[in-house]
Amino acid sequence: DRHQDLGGAEPSLFRQAEQPGGAEVASQEAHHERFRRLRRQAQKAGDDRPARSLEEAEDVQAVKDLEARFGITTTNENLAASRHADIVVLAVKPQMLRFVFRDVGGRLRKDALVLSIIAGARVESIMQGLKHASIVRSMPNTPAQVAEGMTVWTANAAVTQAQRSQAETILRAFGKELYVADEVFLDMATAIS
Repeated sequence: DRHQDLGGAEPSLFRQAEQPGGAEVASQEAHHERFRRLRRQAQKAGDDRPARSLEEAEDVQAVKDLEARFGITTTNENLAASRHADIVVLAVKPQMLRFVFRDVGGRLRKDALVLSIIAGARVESIMQGLKHASIVRSMPNTPAQVAEGMTVWTANAAVTQAQRSQAETILRAFGKELYVADEVFLDMATAIS
């Protein structure tokens, strides 16, 4: 099942799971085995720099493959990625959020929906940092990686009914979802998941 492969440690399993043809998959398996062996050797030597370099190269190739497969454009620039978006998904580590605020704050479309899956980032702080009104905060649990999760979410008053429906549809892709009117319940769900 390709969904189970998505949760693995290898950065390119998604690409491998999507490739047809035995020879191509076998070739990729050999490549992945070399990657794992080099990473283990580097870890045994106490130096993870070669492993990190290999992972970065794997990530670049995975991005290129996704662009080709789905006909999409990717970027490392927050503003370029979000400026014209109908829905902006915030999926960064909490300590990186300040950079997103710096790059994007006040520059989103007024009618855009922001969907956050950032642990601990409250709706009010996202609103202030982005200078944007329509915010959905969600917290999927780990089984969401294989579409078996439970996501608890909330939305502020600026989120329209149509945007709530969009958020619900996106969150259902992770498994089950539960809307809560008060953000404190989302914090409680995060604490116990």
